Amino acid sequence: MSIPNEVIEALRQHVVWHAANQVIQGAHYLKGGFGNFFDLQSNLMTTGVLPQRTGSVHMNGNRLVNQHQVPMCFAAESDVPTLGHRACGGRCENLAVSGLPHADSPSARGRVDVIQFADSCRSPTRFLWPRPRDEFDSGEVVHGECCLGKRHFDCEGFVCWCFWMALGSPTAGLQVGIPSWRRQARTIPLSQAIPGDVLYGYRIAHDRHIGICVGQGEVVHAGGWNIGVVQEPICARQWEDAGRTTTFLRAAGRLITPEQREALESALPVAGS
Repeated sequence: MSIPNEVIEALRQHVVWHAANQVIQGAHYLKGGFGNFFDLQSNLMTTGVLPQRTGSVHMNGNRLVNQHQVPMCFAAESDVPTLGHRACGGRCENLAVSGLPHADSPSARGRVDVIQFADSCRSPTRFLWPRPRDEFDSGEVVHGECCLGKRHFDCEGFVCWCFWMALGSPTAGLQVGIPSWRRQARTIPLSQAIPGDVLYGYRIAHDRHIGICVGQGEVVHAGGWNIGVVQEPICARQWEDAGRTTTFLRAAGRLITPEQREALESALPVAGS
């Protein structure tokens, strides 16, 4: 069954919309994350959507960060066999949250104002909370944004989630790692990337990072534990080349239902929802 070009273009637009919307929502970076978020109503860490990544992402409120007995409050963490034990940095260096006050936190030394701490727990999203810097055994403590209601991604998980959301099904030929994207998306020069293409970047070595081209010379990617999901200009020092996703979208598009196709061709979601 042939997939019309307008459907491919609609899929591209949806990929870009979902990527940009997570910048608006202030999504966090966490190794192993595939869109996991802590539901304020159910008090459960909801799975991202994808079954391919083993391990767990969960919220922790009482684990001790280090020998100083500082508990990790309102922070997500992950246990993924191939990635180790990681903590969400809560966008601690992102300008959008850097001005928030630090929440006082209880410690073994008993110097905390318990009433003040209880008050801050009633509105935790208005404060920065202590947690490890990415690796749980790093020994460094940072103060990051509360993880409640925030989706959590690593770079691969973020790209896969955006395409899954556009296609409406985690089984629609979705890629998992950067090597898989290399096989399915034709490599093109960085200068030829269009909205909805994937970008491959440097992180110490070749093919260690991935993001989504959103047009106007910009990329959206899960940038790191300290900044979360961000949109920024494409820099040749960070991004190596790109992957044209048309062939992949055309193949995956054959798996979507006629109802999904009609919805794709009609309208995009409302920004911020």
